[in-house]
Amino acid sequence: MSIQNTSQNSVLTPVQTSVSTPIKAKDGQNWLDQWLMNYFPEAGEAEQWLSTPGARIWKIDCPWNPAHGQKASIVQLANGAISAQCFSASCHHHNWHSLRDLKEPIGRIRCAMFKNLGQTRNLYLVKVLLHSIQY
Repeated sequence: MSIQNTSQNSVLTPVQTSVSTPIKAKDGQNWLDQWLMNYFPEAGEAEQWLSTPGARIWKIDCPWNPAHGQKASIVQLANGAISAQCFSASCHHHNWHSLRDLKEPIGRIRCAMFKNLGQTRNLYLVKVLLHSIQY
């Protein structure tokens, strides 16, 4: 829901907005399901999270510190938002972004670099940098 100015008197009224749907992979499967199959095949099927319609949770072994065991989880809300966390005190600073950095660092670097490219020269420099990182 967002708030929109509907008159010159600056009266703000709520406006219902649509909820985004989770990104689908090419085969129609939810993108997160496919990502989990690649990086956490042991996670298995999701469970409903906190009796919230459409919200799902996967319980996983802590990817940041294996000694923690199965104290971590990945949650996807009905609107597609994703979070990841470990419930051990020493992992309190980890989240979905740090999990993606851990599992796919080159992909995250590539996304960040290509996001704001505007010149061909920059594209060439990024390709050279990525090539040097991969080899």
